[in-house]
This record gives sequence, structure tokens and C-alpha cells, in this order.
Amino acid sequence: MKKIVIVLLFFSLAWSVYLQQERINLLETNLSQLQNTLAQLPSMPTSITFTEDQDGVANLLPNVLEGVVGLRVEAIVRQQTWFGERNVQSVGTGSGFFVSNDGYLVTNAHVVENAFQNEQSTITVVLFDGSSYIGSIVKYDRNLDLAVVKINAEVSSLNFASQMRLGETVFAIGYPLGFDLSLSITKGIISGLNRDLGNSVPLIQTDAAINPGNSGGPLFNMRGEVIGVNSSKIASSVVEGIGFAIMGEIVTEFIEDAIN
Repeated sequence: MKKIVIVLLFFSLAWSVYLQQERINLLETNLSQLQNTLAQLPSMPTSITFTEDQDGVANLLPNVLEGVVGLRVEAIVRQQTWFGERNVQSVGTGSGFFVSNDGYLVTNAHVVENAFQNEQSTITVVLFDGSSYIGSIVKYDRNLDLAVVKINAEVSSLNFASQMRLGETVFAIGYPLGFDLSLSITKGIISGLNRDLGNSVPLIQTDAAINPGNSGGPLFNMRGEVIGVNSSKIASSVVEGIGFAIMGEIVTEFIEDAIN
């Protein structure tokens, strides 16, 4: 009986050793396969390299930045105060861009509104290089929200696009919140065409950021052509990325009438 128990114990031990060896062999095989797989993977870079200017905006900027300007409008306006109606100093800022080489530029009417038919006002036009000129209003239309201003200088003007497409990539340049953030650039797409906000003026809808101070600045396509004049946005805690620009064909008609 003892011999049988010893034999069974021997075979049990041998079987355990065999199973353990099989597990070791399996682990070694799996490890070898993993090493082969890792050897075939491309090596990880030691640093991340970004491809500069994939969408072409940076390449376009040298051709368009000189055509964009900032406007500072100072005027004395009548306002109701705690002490009754009084003359109050008003200072506003906005954007614009040159449409001819002899100093004509376009902006929004609401940017220069306080200077319209106001002798106690000054429109200062600040160029790309920091130089500034005094401007005068040539034409003003509150309904279209467009104005043409003239300075006495030779400048670089921008060209208008002949067509645009829904979904096309666009970018805006302007002076949001004044001159501290001068010539800021934002990018998006054309989200809609021929939008009407109630004044029968066809607008381009875009998700490129349009902020106070961007008003009057250009909205560009990816050929560096102006497709519209940035004018407004819907500001709400439940709305994001809905800005508007006056369509280029409306702007060019207005400019031609003003200059000619």
C-alpha cells in the first residue's frame, strides 16, 4: 500500500513539474512575440514637431496686414446724466481696411457714428507700422452700417473676392477691445450666406470670432481676398460662434459710389 502511495505522489509531483514548465515555456513564447512586435513599431519621437502653417494663413499675412487699420474716434456727445443732459467726452475704437492706394478705407458706420456731422470730433487712423493719420468721413450709411473714411497718404489696399462658398475657410483681422490687442487674427468657416437680421442687408454668417473692436475689419478667404466687412455677432450665454459680416458685393457698390 505504501508503494502505491509513493508512486502516486511521484507521478503527482512529476505532473506538477511538467505543468509548471509548460507555463514557463508559454510565457517565454509570449514574451518573444511581444518583443518582435515592439521591434516592428516605429520609434517614438523624442519631441513633437508641428508642421507650421498648414492652412496657409501665415503665408497670407504679409500680403494683407498692411491693409488693415485701427480707428480711434473721439467726440463730444450729448448724454443724459444724473445732473441732466450734458456734453460728454466719448472715445470708441474699431477696425477698417484700405480699399484704394490713395487713402480711402471702409469701416462700419457704428464705429464712426459719433463723429458723423460732429465738428467736435477726431478720427485717428492707426496703420500697421504704428503711424497714424487724421481721417475724414466721405460717405456714411446707418442702414447698411458702412462708412468710407479718407486719409492723406499712399497706402496698400486690399482686393475683394468675386465669389464665395458655404463652408469655405475664412479668417478675420482686427482690433478687438481696442489697440492693446491690435491686429488679432481669428479663423473659421462661412457658416451661412444671405442672412438677414432685420434691415434687409445680406450678411455672411461665420464662426470666426468677431468681438467688439473687430467691427469694420475685413473677413478674408484663403486667397487673401476680402469677402466681407465684419459687423456684429450674437452675444449670449447660450450662443457661441455666430458672427456676421456685410457681404462684399454690397460693400463694393457702396465704395464705388463714395469714391466716384
